[in-house]
Amino acid sequence: PIILTSVLQLLFNAADLVVVGRFRGSLSVGAVGATGSLTNLIVNLFVGLSVGAGVSVAHAIGAKQEKMLHRIVHTAVFVAIIGGAALTIIGVSLSGTFLRLMNTPADILPLSTTYMRIYFCGMTFTMVYNFCAAILRAAGDTKSPLLYLAFSGVLNVVLNLFFVVVCGMNVEGVALATIIS
Repeated sequence: PIILTSVLQLLFNAADLVVVGRFRGSLSVGAVGATGSLTNLIVNLFVGLSVGAGVSVAHAIGAKQEKMLHRIVHTAVFVAIIGGAALTIIGVSLSGTFLRLMNTPADILPLSTTYMRIYFCGMTFTMVYNFCAAILRAAGDTKSPLLYLAFSGVLNVVLNLFFVVVCGMNVEGVALATIIS
């Protein structure tokens, strides 16, 4: 389940690429693709922090320290919320700057910036999921995070198609689908 969960997280961006590639063209694919390195860097940073929280949770469970467990879980969720909110503010404000620093081509920069700004709006939810999934795995429940992510993945694809095909949206549609799911 842990390996499948990691694979599913990578497929969210791939689903966005496939849908915009099929229905909106190469500029849209380039715009979404140009954001992949940055989004993966940020998400993986917080996945690493969430793994650390999971280790602390597992230690507290093993030591049967319920008060410590309670503090660790609440601190981890607080860090996820604050970290996600900070990333949202930074990301929405500086998406264009980050993408220019990455030498994103001028013809896709506006679309990439739009995608990134919307994507960053959902960062708090992404962080809370990652921290809660790490806590569940540390407690021995590896299936629930996989099931939640599988449901989210299916919802992401359905919403991608809805926003792009039915509503006629472009990269903003796949970004919205990602943060909603």
